[in-house]
Amino acid sequence: MIRRARLTHSGHPYAVEPETLRVDDRGPRSFDGQTIYGISVQAFWFKGRAGTPTANVGDLWGNQVGGPVPTLEGFLAAMDTRYGGACRARWDGTSLWGPSQPAKIEEALAFLCPALDAYPAIPAGYEGWWYAR
Repeated sequence: MIRRARLTHSGHPYAVEPETLRVDDRGPRSFDGQTIYGISVQAFWFKGRAGTPTANVGDLWGNQVGGPVPTLEGFLAAMDTRYGGACRARWDGTSLWGPSQPAKIEEALAFLCPALDAYPAIPAGYEGWWYAR
């Protein structure tokens, strides 16, 4: 992924929350004994059809075999974006797709409603826009 200063809808743009970067050492599980790292970061993106955007929140995730513990920039630069983000909640201004627990619904709406209202701005605490190459 590469970082750009402004939002364009081509290239599947993501904004990420740097404080949520998680790197799990999964141990030496590769065939040659190298350490495998599971990496994830919370992400936000707009998506939509026919000019109607949706606000989405979820995770970008991947694995790294060997090497030093990845940084956020290193992870995003090397990320395979063919499958997109793993969406946890989506708001289109009318309906919410995502969590079913009342507390999680309120949490998702408290984040996604203002994000969609502020379209195309990046939510506070997030950095973007990161694009597929």
